[in-house]
Amino acid sequence: ATVVTLGSPRAANAGYGSARVAVTTPPQIKSSLSLESLLGLDRAKQEQLESALLPSQVTDLLEELQRQRDDLQARIEAALSTDVQREEAQAALRARLRSAEEVVRKLEADVADLERQELMDGARTKAR
Repeated sequence: ATVVTLGSPRAANAGYGSARVAVTTPPQIKSSLSLESLLGLDRAKQEQLESALLPSQVTDLLEELQRQRDDLQARIEAALSTDVQREEAQAALRARLRSAEEVVRKLEADVADLERQELMDGARTKAR
């Protein structure tokens, strides 16, 4: 019997399946990422992008969101201010209208008094 040795026995280093270390590539994010472009993505893409944002990009998006919020708040306040001014102007016009109507009623009453006076003066003149 012949014994053949091919060398000294060593531990096997066989692996099964994929490698133990996964290589991931972060998504390329445009430096000009805007809030509108982020919101225009579907939810899965938004989550993928959000997970890869740099702190400076998050800060930029938050600042943009705050600017938009401030702009909307200023527009709302301007609209409310305009509404208040419009209501004040309408109230002033209604007051002027009521005053003018009162003047017209007084003048109509004066005309009616004058007409009655003329009728009475005409009746006295005929009676003489």
